[in-house]
Amino acid sequence: MMTEHPYSPDSKQTDGETSVFKKLLSIVTNHWQWKLLCLILAIFLWGLAVTQNTTLTREKEIHDVRISTLNATTLQRNGLIVVSGLEDLETVSIKAEVPLENYSKASASNYNVRIDLSSITSPGAQTVPLTAVASTSYGTVTEISKTSLDVLVENYLTRSSIPVRVNKIGNTPEGYYANKTIAEIESVTVAGPASIVSKIVRCEVQYTVPEAIEHADTYPTASPFWFVDISGNILDDSLLTVTRDGWGIDSIVVQQTFYPQVELAISDIGLLSGDVPEGYEVKCVQYSPSTVTVADMDISA
Repeated sequence: MMTEHPYSPDSKQTDGETSVFKKLLSIVTNHWQWKLLCLILAIFLWGLAVTQNTTLTREKEIHDVRISTLNATTLQRNGLIVVSGLEDLETVSIKAEVPLENYSKASASNYNVRIDLSSITSPGAQTVPLTAVASTSYGTVTEISKTSLDVLVENYLTRSSIPVRVNKIGNTPEGYYANKTIAEIESVTVAGPASIVSKIVRCEVQYTVPEAIEHADTYPTASPFWFVDISGNILDDSLLTVTRDGWGIDSIVVQQTFYPQVELAISDIGLLSGDVPEGYEVKCVQYSPSTVTVADMDISA
């Protein structure tokens, strides 16, 4: 007699799952090399499609972006100048939506954060906004870690005919005579913050005498200069523009001519004049010094 097994739904389901698993395993194991190659090719094509699509972007945070200043000369033409707030500018961080094709290459050099000084219209404390732009193909800046800068603005003043005076340092080299120092220019024009320019009394040039010279001649020396007030205090010239006949200058040439010294003996001829009184006679004539040192002004030879 045959014994029939009772019907079991769970057994049938298990057999079905095993069959499906075997089919999947067979699909994967048969010609697996071709299947792997197709998978790699699919991944490559997907990556190529993504990188070529410039509409696909990803947010990236960029650090150490420099701040540049625009239209400083325009501000000066409008009679204003920034006196503080732009020195030692710190870098900022930005966030940008970068196209995927350039995401890995995007760096601080591809972005520019700017402060436009032409927006300033009056002296005093001012808050100027910062703007950021990206180089071509590097997306759009969406956020800046610092949105504005606080600056102090003054009126921009220009004064001409500021007199030049030479301050001589050092001694004439031994064996030479030197004439008066002469500056190549007698006056300069100065422009800058009104609080400084209005205090300027003169321009002082520091001329240092050469310690040694090769031969007698006229020697020009480019010398530094500064500006002083009525009390002789040196003024801050970091924001001053100095010109002569429209050309900017950063030194003033001072020239001095050196002549060789020559020692000449004093002749006793003609030292006496007139008549000797009756009953007297001249026995001896003495004089000192017996020589004199003079400058040989003929240095053309």
